[in-house]
Amino acid sequence: MPGSGKSTVGLELAKLSGLNLIDTDEEIVKTSGLAITEIFNNFGEKYFRELEHEVIKNLSGRTGCIIVTGGGAVKDFNNYKYLKLNGKIYHIERDINLLAREGRPLSLNADMNKLYQERADLYKRFRDTIIYNDGTPLEAAQKIWEDFNNLN
Repeated sequence: MPGSGKSTVGLELAKLSGLNLIDTDEEIVKTSGLAITEIFNNFGEKYFRELEHEVIKNLSGRTGCIIVTGGGAVKDFNNYKYLKLNGKIYHIERDINLLAREGRPLSLNADMNKLYQERADLYKRFRDTIIYNDGTPLEAAQKIWEDFNNLN
C-alpha cells in the first residue's frame, strides 16, 4: 500500500545487504522529467501506470539489486512476469491507520480501507512472502534479508 514503508525498508535492506537499490518511482521521475504528482495531475493514473510498466520491464533483466515498486504496480498483472524474472517479491504490510499519506496522489484523500480491499487479492497473487512492517524499517529489512538468505 502507499505509505507502507517500501522505500524506507528498501533503503535499510540496501544498507544491510550491500545491494544496489532501484526505486521505480525515482526511475519514472528520471525518465519522464516530471514529479509523480505532476504525472498524476497532468496525465492521470493510466499514463503513470504505462510509464511504471516500462520501467519495470526495463529493470527485469537486472540481478543483484533491490527493486522497490509503488503499491499500484500490482494493478498491471503484466508486471508480475518481469518482477519474478530474477527475484522474489516481498509484500510490505502495515496497519492501514499507520500508512503515510503525504506526497502520495492516490492516498491523500482516499479511503485507505477501500483501496486496500481493491488491491488485497492482487497483492496475494503477486507476493512470494509477506513482511509485516510493524516495528522499525530496519527490523522489516532484517526479516526480508533473513528470509531471502534462507532460500540459498
